[in-house]
Amino acid sequence: MQIKHLFKKDIFRNINGVVQAGQLDSETIQNELEEYVMTEEVTEYLHTFYKNYLAVYKTPSANIGVWISGFFGSGKSHFLKILSYLLDNKPINGKKPVEYFYDKTNNQELLSMMNEVAAKESDALLFNIDSMSSSASTHKERIVEVFLRVFNRHLGYSDTLWLADMERQLDEEGKYEQFKSVIRQSYGVEWEEFRLKALLRRKKIIQALVEIGYDEETASSFFEVSKNTFDITSEQFSKMVADYCKKRGPEYRLIFLVDEVGQYIGTDVNLMLNLQTVVEDLGNRCRGQAWVIVTSQEKIDAVTNLHSTNDFSKIQGRFATRINLTSSNTDEVIKRRLLEKTETADKTLKAIYEPIEQLIRGRLAFDPNSTQLRSGYRSAEEFVALYPFVPYQVELLQKVFNKIRIHGEGGTSLAHGERSLLKAFQEAVQLNADEDSGNLVTLAEFFPSIRNFLETTITRTISRAEDRAKNEEGLKPEDVDVLKVLYLIKGIDEIKATPNNIATLLVETIHDERGPLEYRVKESLNRLEQAMFIEKHADGTYSFLSDEEQEINKEIKNVEVNPIKIKEQLGDLFFTKMYPKTKYEYKKDIPPFDFNKRFDNYTKGHMTHPLTLQVFSVAISDMEAAMKANSGQLVICLDEELVAEAESAIKYSEQVQRYVQLKRNNSTTLTQHRIYDAKLAQVDEFERKAEELLRKACEKARFYVQGQERIFKGSFENQVNSAFDMLIKNTYTKLDYIDTPISFKAHKEEWKRLVEHGIGQDLLNMTGNRNAYDELKTYFEDLARMHEKPL
Repeated sequence: MQIKHLFKKDIFRNINGVVQAGQLDSETIQNELEEYVMTEEVTEYLHTFYKNYLAVYKTPSANIGVWISGFFGSGKSHFLKILSYLLDNKPINGKKPVEYFYDKTNNQELLSMMNEVAAKESDALLFNIDSMSSSASTHKERIVEVFLRVFNRHLGYSDTLWLADMERQLDEEGKYEQFKSVIRQSYGVEWEEFRLKALLRRKKIIQALVEIGYDEETASSFFEVSKNTFDITSEQFSKMVADYCKKRGPEYRLIFLVDEVGQYIGTDVNLMLNLQTVVEDLGNRCRGQAWVIVTSQEKIDAVTNLHSTNDFSKIQGRFATRINLTSSNTDEVIKRRLLEKTETADKTLKAIYEPIEQLIRGRLAFDPNSTQLRSGYRSAEEFVALYPFVPYQVELLQKVFNKIRIHGEGGTSLAHGERSLLKAFQEAVQLNADEDSGNLVTLAEFFPSIRNFLETTITRTISRAEDRAKNEEGLKPEDVDVLKVLYLIKGIDEIKATPNNIATLLVETIHDERGPLEYRVKESLNRLEQAMFIEKHADGTYSFLSDEEQEINKEIKNVEVNPIKIKEQLGDLFFTKMYPKTKYEYKKDIPPFDFNKRFDNYTKGHMTHPLTLQVFSVAISDMEAAMKANSGQLVICLDEELVAEAESAIKYSEQVQRYVQLKRNNSTTLTQHRIYDAKLAQVDEFERKAEELLRKACEKARFYVQGQERIFKGSFENQVNSAFDMLIKNTYTKLDYIDTPISFKAHKEEWKRLVEHGIGQDLLNMTGNRNAYDELKTYFEDLARMHEKPL
């Protein structure tokens, strides 16, 4: 059975998943009301909202703020829009909005509250705050000014604030309709159209004011004062709204529903405080007759915590009702609006899944150490409900959209909510419509839905890769899918771009074998890395490179660094991490031995001691190493390939630091700052890699003592200790003659006394060092016999 035949509803039907605040035609509204899904989460939050909303009717209160939060695609904008229809309560094709909900929920208490509110008079003003903000200024407009513009539009006044103020004054004096009539009769157009070019038509407007009774000086002043001196405070605005609501009666409600207020505010403290003041003043003045309901990607706590140096407890208090929509809501909406299966499809999919359930779980498994995403399906029922998608995709796509928004990679289209998660899933399933049951949607197949609103710096990279694959210039078509996946998961903390995880994200059917797929992914990664479309990190993960990142990477690799300095860092790493001892303790009662520390040609400290630890990190033959292992030298030869990799890691970290230091300045763009910061974050990672590689090189080390290769056991440090034991025994061959070392603090006086009183017997009685005494005695006797002086 083809995938397109599995669903109850046509997957090619128009689904208005793109929720725009200004899209208010009756057909769209009816479609949204009919298809809106009452999930458990939505039902619970609607119940909370209506309970709080009705409570203010009974006990007037200033608690009129509602904060709706949730990641991209969680349904917060849709929830806001549905609330606006319910509260505005205007009939849609002969039915009141609340009537569309009678068969959506069994919660009778909620339905009762919804009907009670629907019986009251209210106006809901829904708007996207960024769209309603004036574009005349380079700075974002104050919240109060945007609210006033929306309120003015509701009253039929101009969107231009100063002109609306003139209209309001005329209205208050009872001359507004007369003024509009004069404009219509004199110029043949309605005032609403005429005012669009008010500044150009200044004289005509003044003349019209004169005709309705104002003298020319007053009319001219009326126009100029409104234009040049207009200002509005939150207190003035709240008084306007309160006066309007009072005229409409005590049961009347005016609701401002503001989409994406969190994004508009960003980190601007003044805008945040302005929002607080507007909500506070409306609450205090209107006492429940005016409400403010907003959406934000972040919870209010997260937004206010961005400014922890200020006291934002007040603004949190202004939004007493808080609604946080989660990915579970998104999951349920996608299942019910898009993926509901026919009865036949349900049986078919279960029959496919159940015999190979364990195999499918293995094929869809992530590396548990490198991801927080859930692998596979929990049950056959979940497989049927989500097919042809995989459970992790809902949560992951939300994070992808949010990542694009935060990094500014989506341009204005994404900022204005012109894409939805639901639409992305619909377009992905449409790509697979003609495939047979068993086929799965891969993460790469979501990219076309996202591509159209990405910045060209991203899409240009993908396009170049596609062209090279098409023309067989070092890349293959499957490489492009790997590249798309790497872009989508770049910057997502919940999953690391390991070959294993990438393979899981690209499983095309439930029958795919893991081995061949992982092999193909690794081959793709190698080709993409060679072509510099991606980079490999110290921890073995990979990341997508935009054109600008590719150029910066090329420049970094061309930065010159002193190879001697790199070798010194490697030597320091060896003598501080691999073998950090500064002296070697041979035996408990024998003073520790100082030793020279040498790494290739780099020496750490002074070369003034009889013993030397010489480390070679470059290729050296056994014979050469054995020849150097004499005269108190312990020679250690490390695995040269692993050391070379460690050297490369240290070199790269040095290149990054030098490059960023040279390039970062006042003209650096935000994107470049972000790239530089990401590069600097890799420095510690590559230094850790260098240490790990050097440690592995030590594990494969060869030891040479007294002209021969020696084999020792245990850890690297234990092997070096054993080698030092052998070196000291062979260098100081008679050191073991001393059974008990003698410590003479006043050594000259002690030796003088021993000589005067008989060195032999007195010394032996003190220490018992018979072998040492006999050896010295024989030595002195031989010197005396040959008439030589002792050295």
